[in-house]
Amino acid sequence: MSSLQSGYEDLSLEQLDCLQQDINNIKNNYRRANEECVRVHSGSNQPGLLLCWAHLNSALAVTRPSLSKSDWNRYTKLYENFGSSGDGKSQHSVTFKPGQRVTLA
Repeated sequence: MSSLQSGYEDLSLEQLDCLQQDINNIKNNYRRANEECVRVHSGSNQPGLLLCWAHLNSALAVTRPSLSKSDWNRYTKLYENFGSSGDGKSQHSVTFKPGQRVTLA
């Protein structure tokens, strides 16, 4: 086994301290990341999913409304006309707020 040790050198104290500091930083970052994350397990045999706040924030940053403003206005008008009487006046006035969930059912 002398061939394995021929290229081996011991680390100096400074190199050893630097390496130990790097290891501690990696461990602390790993712990911190796991505290901010949740492991989600599926019912199947597939491995779970690690979901972090950063994932949610990045997804929300690119999330847009499913309806354009013109579609919103069109559906609002449709809903108002759906409940109107023959004289063109609505039987009951309905006002919608942006983001409010509504249904025609």
